[in-house]
Amino acid sequence: DSVLFIEANETQIEELEYTSTKLTTENLFTFRFGKVEARIKLPYGQGIWPAFWTLGSNKPEIDWPGCGEIDILEMIGGAEETVHGNIHYVNSDHEHDENLGTSTFVEGKYSDDYHLYSIEWSPANIKWFVDGESYHEIEITDDMKEFLRSHYLILNVAVGGYWPGSPDETSVFPQKMYVDYVRVYRDTTLTNIPDEPVLDVDEETMGLGSSSALAAINRDFTAFHNIKIVKYGPASPDISVSTVAIDGETSILAVYDGGNWGGFWFELDVAIDMSQYHNGNLIVMLDVPENIADFEVKLESTGGFGSVNLLNYSSEPVDNNFEKFTIPLADFVALGLYLENIHIPFALWNPKDSEGEYTGGNVLVDNIYFELSD
Repeated sequence: DSVLFIEANETQIEELEYTSTKLTTENLFTFRFGKVEARIKLPYGQGIWPAFWTLGSNKPEIDWPGCGEIDILEMIGGAEETVHGNIHYVNSDHEHDENLGTSTFVEGKYSDDYHLYSIEWSPANIKWFVDGESYHEIEITDDMKEFLRSHYLILNVAVGGYWPGSPDETSVFPQKMYVDYVRVYRDTTLTNIPDEPVLDVDEETMGLGSSSALAAINRDFTAFHNIKIVKYGPASPDISVSTVAIDGETSILAVYDGGNWGGFWFELDVAIDMSQYHNGNLIVMLDVPENIADFEVKLESTGGFGSVNLLNYSSEPVDNNFEKFTIPLADFVALGLYLENIHIPFALWNPKDSEGEYTGGNVLVDNIYFELSD
């Protein structure tokens, strides 16, 4: 006689603008193939991002997107007439890949009432439905092993993010996603179900390995040696090793196409404690073309991150190519980064021109390290 609801709300909690909740069956319930459905009434408004989705249960071994993600339902606040069904995985070129389908009302909004959102998942394909009507289907190909393994379920309402953007003056809080029920069915017609594929981490991990990533890390800064490069976004750059360098013999060349968001990051195999640098600086040396006026620089930890605009910080020339940027780590900490468990010590996102529009160009990255304060 009742329903679950997830509420997103504004808050007065220090350093937090909003609160919300994620419900997950991780380590409690997993499934592989069959039918999954939920009867849900969606929230609404700019910056609201409700979702009903899955992640591969091997996520602790390989992380996202190598674990695979199935978005049974996503809706972007401000466009409540459309819902999305999507997958994320690592393709055979070690790149993040996705496949997106949409269902759009001719009249009305999905936030007006309850609707039934479901998938039918077999070893051959995944099909998406709203109220029993199919609107999207993908074939599971040889490089989609992520969707031949067990997954767990997630329900959540995010506030903000790269896709919906931030709330604005039109946004109303609190917002609630009402969930009448979630049901998972086994397909009794399936026979000869294949075993789960053996995980090949090297094959199914996105990005370049340590040998490439170290081209941009200061040679004497050993804390970042177990590291790889990961690309993400519709305009993620092509990454290669360049012999134009300021530290050692090589650097990283990132070629941004422009026109959309995207970037890359350096990811440590195991999170490390860098709290001794609380009053220190992030150092990076860049060769940036004149048309790029700004970058987003982000650091991530387990449970938090900090993101700043590079334009806010002055630089000093090092040679004819590179400029040295010094960014206080305290600026990232003030935005939510925990230096006690850093796993992404540098990320370079979203090159923009002087008008604030996405732009492209060839960027050299070298000599990344953390510096203790004097």
